[in-house]
Amino acid sequence: MWSEKGIIGRGILLDFHRWRLEQGITFDPFQSHSITVDQLKAVAASQGTEIKFGDILITRTGYMAAYTQKSHDELVELAQINPPSFAGIEQSEGVLKWIWENFSAVAGDQPSFECWRE
Repeated sequence: MWSEKGIIGRGILLDFHRWRLEQGITFDPFQSHSITVDQLKAVAASQGTEIKFGDILITRTGYMAAYTQKSHDELVELAQINPPSFAGIEQSEGVLKWIWENFSAVAGDQPSFECWRE
């Protein structure tokens, strides 16, 4: 059973956080900001990352970097927002098609892989 043995595959990290800082793109991981498929492709190109069928996609949005910069009081305040808002991958047919045609699994550093409350 796969749950007992884990998943093995070629993982690729698309570092959106680093790329968007280089591009001067404003982005708040605690707001409903969408990362588009074109942006992800641009990140891959800028890193020289070749995407192969069956890869495991891992995205770095900058959520953890932003989280560690928040004070305890700010985190408590954010936790009171219901429902919460989080940046993530755009919810679109284009993104779905791109993921379906290339990846076996996805993960990221944000609480929800997709933009929450888009």
